[in-house]
Amino acid sequence: MELLFIIALFVVSLPALVIGLVIAPIAGYTRVRRRGYRPPAAVLVLLCGTSLGLILVFLIFPRFVLSERVDLIFAVTFWVATLISVAATALIIRLLPRCNARVAGRRKPRFPLVATGLRLIGLGVVFVVWAIWEGRNWGDALKLLGIITGFGLALMALGKGVKSAASIEEVATFTGQGL
Repeated sequence: MELLFIIALFVVSLPALVIGLVIAPIAGYTRVRRRGYRPPAAVLVLLCGTSLGLILVFLIFPRFVLSERVDLIFAVTFWVATLISVAATALIIRLLPRCNARVAGRRKPRFPLVATGLRLIGLGVVFVVWAIWEGRNWGDALKLLGIITGFGLALMALGKGVKSAASIEEVATFTGQGL
C-alpha cells in the first residue's frame, strides 16, 4: 500500500514540479527585468535565490534528507526545495532596489553624494576641533582633515557630474580626470 502511495505521489508531483520549475524562473526573470536590471544580473538573482533555497533545505531538514523513507526524501528533495527556493528568490526580488534604466537624458542618482561630501567635511572639522579641545596631536588631526576633505570634495564633484545631462566622457573631460 505504501508503495502505491509513493508511486501515486510521484505521478502527481512530477508534472506539477516540471511546470513549476519552468514557470517560476521565467516569472522571476521577468520581474527582475521589470525592476530595471540587465539580463546577466537577472539570471544571477535567480541563481542566488535558488542556491539560498537549496542551502536552507539542507540546513533546516538534514535528517529528512538523510532518512530512509522514500516519500520523505522525495517530498523534501523536490517540493520543499522548490518552494523554499521560490520563496527565497521572491524575497530577494522584493528587496532589490529599482534600477534606473535611463538611456538618455538627466540622471537621477538615488544616493545624496553632494550632501554626503559636505557631511564628511563637516565631520573632519568636528574631529579637528575635538582633537584640539582634548589636547591631542592636532597635526595628525589636520592631516586626517586633509584626507577626509579630499574624499568629501571627490564625492561632491561626483555628485555634480552624475546630475548633469552630459555624457560620461564630457563629465570626465570637464573635471580634468580624462578617460
